[in-house]
Amino acid sequence: MSEGSARRTESSAHTEPTPHDAREALEEALRLHTQGDFDAAQVRYDALLARQPDHLEAAQLSGLCLLTAGHAERAAARFRRAIELDPRRPIAHVKLGLALKMLGQVEDALIAFDRALAIDPRYFEAWMERGITQAALDRPVNALACFDHAISIEPAHPGAMSNRGDTLRRLGRIEEALACFDHALAIDPGNVDVLLNRSTALRDARRNLEALDCVERILAIDPSNTAALNNQGNARVNLRRYDDAIESFTRAIDLDPGFAGAWINLANTLVTIGRHDEARVASDRALALAPNWPSALWNAGLHDLRTGRYATGWERYEARWQMSGFSLRRYKDIPLWLGKEDLRGKRILLWHEQGLGDTIHFCRYAIMVAALGARVVLEVQASLKTLIASSFKGMIDVVAHGDRVPSFDFATPLMSLPLAFATTASTIPFAPSYLKADPVRIEAWRARLGPMRARRRIGIACAGNPKHKGDAHRSVDLGLLVPLAQYGELIIVQKDRRRGDQATLDAHPGIVNVGPSLGDFSDTAALVAQLDLVISVDTSLAHLAGALGKPVWVLLPPHSDWRWELGRDDNPWYPSARLFRQRTVGAWGELVTRVCDALAALDAE
Repeated sequence: MSEGSARRTESSAHTEPTPHDAREALEEALRLHTQGDFDAAQVRYDALLARQPDHLEAAQLSGLCLLTAGHAERAAARFRRAIELDPRRPIAHVKLGLALKMLGQVEDALIAFDRALAIDPRYFEAWMERGITQAALDRPVNALACFDHAISIEPAHPGAMSNRGDTLRRLGRIEEALACFDHALAIDPGNVDVLLNRSTALRDARRNLEALDCVERILAIDPSNTAALNNQGNARVNLRRYDDAIESFTRAIDLDPGFAGAWINLANTLVTIGRHDEARVASDRALALAPNWPSALWNAGLHDLRTGRYATGWERYEARWQMSGFSLRRYKDIPLWLGKEDLRGKRILLWHEQGLGDTIHFCRYAIMVAALGARVVLEVQASLKTLIASSFKGMIDVVAHGDRVPSFDFATPLMSLPLAFATTASTIPFAPSYLKADPVRIEAWRARLGPMRARRRIGIACAGNPKHKGDAHRSVDLGLLVPLAQYGELIIVQKDRRRGDQATLDAHPGIVNVGPSLGDFSDTAALVAQLDLVISVDTSLAHLAGALGKPVWVLLPPHSDWRWELGRDDNPWYPSARLFRQRTVGAWGELVTRVCDALAALDAE
């Protein structure tokens, strides 16, 4: 043998490790891996795989190391290699799914989890990760089924029980959720994740003192837990302890300046107490930290709209479709129209998406869409169908939600139409009025109300939907509006009563409550036509009066909805509106005094 041949043979022997050498190399890589030295471990995994590409354990462990270090694309490649070498290992499919989630390929991740379950239907981790992914996609029903499967496999797993509870919370099944958390805490009393989820559920149930107690248990274990501080701040907001809430969010931010969620909550709290300039800074900080996060975009968009910066506001408002808590976008199979395509000869469906007031506010855009040459069908809530159909007769077709609709070329949610038309403060359409009351119903209400008993008739609404997330700030006790009765005949124009309303009505029989007699909004519009003035908190009645062109005084907290803007007592959307704002949160009495002064000024004219 020549010397060169001998060297080649020695080199070849060096590149082909014996099983013993490979085992030692793998053990060394794994030792570094478990110690957290991921870079050094990866060097050894790579070297071993370069010499032995079919080493299954090295491929799989290398993928785990890369995944832990955040190198999702390389991790996915290693897990795919492990699956090629042995497709019957469920763990490789699950870990591939996790890598794909990190890469944003969520649907592919679900396929990977399903492949793991096809191999082993009782593979606990696959059910867990599938459930977590379904929950992240805002598919709580699917997520719940996954967690139920996981618990059937490991009944004493606190994480599975906690995830099940959080999913039930998202479904509004709060008591069942709390039972899950209590079960998980019986297994592991100090589990911080379970305590966090429990505190959120208690806050959703408006049991805020209990939520605070839950958070304090966490902070006793870990005083630097930023998630707990964030939850503490949210509970304090609900208890109207705004300065304390700001302290909680600020402390969380001091510990983690990159905590975008805490910046958003700080911004919202500052808005609540009227510190709008500081709120804008906090909102911009959240957006800088998470420019693609829907919540950051949404909150920045609200600040834009509230300050009249419509161009960016409408664009950012579209982030609502990626946020939990909003209705899922319907008609996804129909192309979305946002102002670019020619609508002449086309059919378009415009559909409601949020509350009754929002539909009243934005249905005006249907007329503009029809003017572009389209056949328009407007889908609204059933209680609005008659009013809007009669108001827009001959221009558009109106259907109720749930009615069968024909095929269309385009579909657009109502609240995306300002974006489609690039609406500015100077181009708001049909601002004077655009809805009309039925003359026949007007005469019926004229007869029902009878002769005037005071110098004016004032319709009032003191409360809106109690399920509205801001209801605690926008609704007021009926008793606080009693002083208005000295300036006119008060007629309650809302169907539902709140606790204490009946006692107020019994004590003041001059207040007329027609709420139980109201039918749909066509009926309400006819009643409003018989009134001289409407005074309402921020409810659908305020929108209805504005859309009818009836004088309406709107009573607002300092952190009112974006459409009422800031620092003004008029409104570009409803020229007949006059706005009265609280100077401090909850100061309804002082605000009502100012309304009485305004009514007295009318009498003096």
